Amino acid sequence: YNFVSSGDYKNRIITLKKSADSLVNKNLASPVIIDELYPKRFTTTYATKPTERNSNRQYPHDSAVKDIAVAFYWIFYAKRKFFDIEFNYNVKFKLKDGYYSPDLLITLQKEEDGETYNFIIEMECSRKPGEIYREKIIKNLELLKTKMIPLQRVGGNPLGEPLDKRTKFLYFITTQKYNRYTFARPHVTQREAEYFKGNYDYVRFSEERKKSEDKAAQDLARLTNHPNFLFLPFHQFTQLDKPVFLQKNGSLVVRRHLINNL
Repeated sequence: YNFVSSGDYKNRIITLKKSADSLVNKNLASPVIIDELYPKRFTTTYATKPTERNSNRQYPHDSAVKDIAVAFYWIFYAKRKFFDIEFNYNVKFKLKDGYYSPDLLITLQKEEDGETYNFIIEMECSRKPGEIYREKIIKNLELLKTKMIPLQRVGGNPLGEPLDKRTKFLYFITTQKYNRYTFARPHVTQREAEYFKGNYDYVRFSEERKKSEDKAAQDLARLTNHPNFLFLPFHQFTQLDKPVFLQKNGSLVVRRHLINNL
């Protein structure tokens, strides 16, 4: 509402929002954002709200997850115009010993044939490859052995509908040294320039960060040859439609497309 200058228009929006919230609270509606350019075929549904975090250290991580979501939106939805897309931040799966909650579940559906793609997103900002494998990938492998039934509705499917076994686990990687700089916006670079009193070389710093992320993603990709896993240095998150995803193939790590034949 801070962006609305007209008082009357602002009040109308507030009134409409209260009415919508009342319907949602009574389970008579669910929040849906409809792209005004494509109101009939192309919708973006937020099934749940992003999880609230208590630690301030989580904000760079959460910001990076939102950047990934925006990249999916522009590359596969707004740009290509033949996908429906849904973001689910609070999806949860039951495992043998507890639960597994990824950072984000993205569902894409082709408009012409209804083919669905599910992507479980994990943003790793500080852990080493071995730690990620033990703490996350082992859970992912366990999940693949189950029916993969989310505890929430996903992609317009009824509650209790399992995910497709072709669901991909996408790991976006940065490193502990560069955790705060997952995406260096102007206010970040300005603050660092002031802190280093003019000795802050952003170009050199960016190249160092890219090399660090490249190595970490390569090292993690070497730990599993399961075809459902793909790894990407975070600095390439805007190239989702390019052959940039890392995957182990035999003894080599190769680059491949996220979705073939686009």
